[in-house]
Amino acid sequence: SLSDHVPKLLESLVGLIHDSYQAVAQKAMSALEAFKASQLGQPGQKTLTEILEENIFNLAASLPRLMKFCEEENKLHLIHLLQGYITLLGSNVSGFIHSSPHLKRLCLLLVQVLEMETTDVRVVEERGSLLHTVPEVFTESGSVHVWRPCKYFKHFRDDAVYKGLMNVCRLLGQYGNIYILVDHMLELYQESVVYKLAAVLAINEMVFGASLQDKEMGRIKDVQLLKDVIKMLIDEYLSQSNLKLISDITASHKQSAPTFTSTSLVIVERYDPFSQKEITIANRNRIILLTCLYMEGLGKFAAALGKDFQVHLIRGLYPLVENLGHENLYLSSTAYSALVDVALACGHRLVLLLFRMQ
Repeated sequence: SLSDHVPKLLESLVGLIHDSYQAVAQKAMSALEAFKASQLGQPGQKTLTEILEENIFNLAASLPRLMKFCEEENKLHLIHLLQGYITLLGSNVSGFIHSSPHLKRLCLLLVQVLEMETTDVRVVEERGSLLHTVPEVFTESGSVHVWRPCKYFKHFRDDAVYKGLMNVCRLLGQYGNIYILVDHMLELYQESVVYKLAAVLAINEMVFGASLQDKEMGRIKDVQLLKDVIKMLIDEYLSQSNLKLISDITASHKQSAPTFTSTSLVIVERYDPFSQKEITIANRNRIILLTCLYMEGLGKFAAALGKDFQVHLIRGLYPLVENLGHENLYLSSTAYSALVDVALACGHRLVLLLFRMQ
């Protein structure tokens, strides 16, 4: 008599498997495993996988709206629910995203929920270059001297929600086909400036997730595919449309076109010199944040490939080193953090050792 209510009852359990209390999470997982076992050999009943796929599809449709209007505490529960569905689907995620409607809805959910706040004047105003600080920042990977920029989002404030969403992206990369995921996210990245920041953020985590071992297979699924995807992304992040010779992107709002007074290479978004539109704080923030995400991506790619990233060092290091000297603290600090990731991935304990090897 309760068969019609099974999906809703399972939803309650799924939302608890990522609970902060381990005992609660284990009880929920045990109950789900017991339900899965009870379904074996029961003709005419939906399997747990079928129910999970239906539930995650419905959740993906409603989550962007719910994240805009519900309380912060409820937002965390919704993200736990999403994590739970993907965790339980496991390797079945790959089949799930082969369905075009499922893939589109899931990716659209991520770029809508991860929409970043670009109106905060602090992004533009934070000043400081790591090249003029104490030398320890270049010798200690966990140096307290390095200011680490925060990310702000339009639809949530809780850091636990952010961490949960990053885990969702990693789980998708771990269990899904990374090429299909990245290809569709790049479509959204090209489709709208509103989606660009969130798409890059999600892609970076998906790629890192793809490098993690598939717990069911005991190995990384396709190393060569991951290498090919990372090469494609590096080509995109460091393409000519994203590389411009400028001296100060934060001064660009004062002029109708940029003045080139140095040959310092930094990553910025495409700038149209014929545009008469005033560059607003939001636009300048977006340029800075996108630049930071590109650099973070290089660090994530290095962590994913390990020493295999060395083939990209000459190309990847240059924009990171150039941005170390930028007067904007978001850019210089992110460049340093990415350099630490690259150094560790390539087997160097210190950033200076990475420089000496090059």
